[in-house]
Parts: sequence; C-alpha cells; structure tokens
Amino acid sequence: MVTLKELAQLAGVSTMTVSNVLNHRTDKVSPATRTKIEALVAELHYVPNQNARSLAGADSLLIAVIDYTESVEDTQLVFSAPFMAALISELEDAVRAAHHFMLVRHVNSVEEIALLQQNWQLAGLVIVGMDPAYLAKVLASVQVPVAFIDTPITEATLKALAPAQRVGVFALDDAGGARAAAQELLAGGAKHLGFLGYSFTANGVESRRLSGYREALQASGEPVYVLPAGEAAFATVAWQAEHHQLDAVVTTADTLAAQLIAYLREHTTLQIPQALSIVGFDDQPFASWMNLTTVAQDTTARAKAAIAFLTASQAPIVMTTQAVTLIRRGTTR
Repeated sequence: MVTLKELAQLAGVSTMTVSNVLNHRTDKVSPATRTKIEALVAELHYVPNQNARSLAGADSLLIAVIDYTESVEDTQLVFSAPFMAALISELEDAVRAAHHFMLVRHVNSVEEIALLQQNWQLAGLVIVGMDPAYLAKVLASVQVPVAFIDTPITEATLKALAPAQRVGVFALDDAGGARAAAQELLAGGAKHLGFLGYSFTANGVESRRLSGYREALQASGEPVYVLPAGEAAFATVAWQAEHHQLDAVVTTADTLAAQLIAYLREHTTLQIPQALSIVGFDDQPFASWMNLTTVAQDTTARAKAAIAFLTASQAPIVMTTQAVTLIRRGTTR
C-alpha cells in the first residue's frame, strides 16, 4: 500500500500539499495540482492511515458516538432498539458527508469515556442518553467538543460547569410530543387514558414524555393512569379496555405501541381504534407500515446538527430543542 510520503513524491509536491488535498483544504493548492493528486489517489487506491495520524498528533478526523447506559442489560436493549439504529445510521451519514470517520461505543461509566479519549485522538464526541448527574464528571474528563443528544441540560448548567468548553445540546420536545398525543386522544372523545412506558428514571426520555402526558390530563381534569412496559401491563390494558375502563393509550415508543397491538390481536377481539386508540412516539419506518398514529421526530436533522457543531461550528455553546409533529393515522379515532 502506498504511503503519504510516496504519494507526494509521485505527485512532485510536499506531503503537506497532499494532506491539504485529502482533507479538502485546497484554497492554497492550484486546480492542476489538486487534479493530479486526486487522480493518483484514485489510481493507487490510497487510504489514509488514521491510526498513524493519531499517533503523529495530526488533526483528527475521528468522531466517537457514545451510547451511555447504566448497565450491560440496558446496553443490550438499546443496541437492538430501532431508534438507536436509525440515529447511528443518520450520524454516520452526517460524519461521512463531513469527511470524517465514526467510532461507535456503548459505555456504562464515565471512566470508559475518559479511557476512550486516552486511547484515540478524537475530533469530538457525541453522547446519547446520558443522565445529567454525570455531566460535571464527563466534562472534566474530556478535552474535545461534545454534542449531547437526548440528555437534559440547561445552558446555565453548562456555563457553570464548562465556561471555556465547546458543548452542544440537541434536545427533543419530548414533553410537548406526549402532551399533543394526549390532547389528540381527548379531542377524539377518549375519556379514560393510560400511559405505557419503559423505565421511568428521573431524567430519562420516558419521564419527560410522561410529564407532558400528565400536563394534558391535569388540564382536562382526567385522572392520570400510568403502566410500566411488559406483558403484564399489556394484559392489564386488554382487561380494562374490555371492561370499558380504558379507551386510549399513549406509549413512549413505536416499538412499545407495536408490541401492545400485537398482544391485543393475539389475545383479544378488541378493535383498534374503535375500542382502544393507541399513539406511538418517534415515527419509525414501521409506524407507517402499521398505520400507527405517532409523534414524529426528525432524526436526520438532529444528527446533522450535532455533527455540524463538532466539525464546522466554532460556537462555544449551542442549545437546540427540536419540535415534534403528531402524525395522524389509523390507530386513533
């Protein structure tokens, strides 16, 4: 395999000139030289040695995407989740478009994040779903720009903990989405609503969506009914719907809505949405196949914004909250 030095010799230019062309820094390179180098790269199938770049202390093109979970069991669950797979795919597309490379890692502690930075020269970090209780420790252990996705952090907190560090927060209006879902069900005539979610950790996505659901029901005067995910909860939903004690359910994920629908179809004769309306969250591709009413988020836009912050922006702090959209389909009246 040809080296950078050999490529420069063949082109009759310095290694710095070749490096500038490879990294799209061509403002000081003539068009003829750029064309010559690009032709040699294609002809010789030259691939930059990213490990050598790191060891040499050159500018890094490596972005680490970290999914932070509390346990190995949570990691296995998240790794198989359609939303996480979709997010990783969108992040990879954005990283590739920025001419960078991506490393994906699931971690269960802040120490693992620090170790990752020690072992790899990184251009930046994307951290997904971290409890903000660990924020101070994470920011103290990293020296590269960080983009947080699905991690509730305030600008005041960031300025207090990392006044000189580049940090971006790319949030979603989780509460607003669940509130809109509950309001839609109430407007459709539902009288007995339930909420079905996964683990309700204090700062988790499910808890933020639950808060929006509570707001809608408290404003309407309806009682707030909440169930944890699982087959026992599906059986409870089925029994209550059959006995006219429940006529609508807001779920925290399309996957959960799909599991509930599958259970009801197998174990009951309940008709959806006539006997029970169901709303999902995320608008995964299968939601349209199932004709599922859901709260849609733009995963592509959030991924692009996070990577643009790490690779192109020089802003010290970026705070965004992406709006959501209720998609009405066939599982609600």
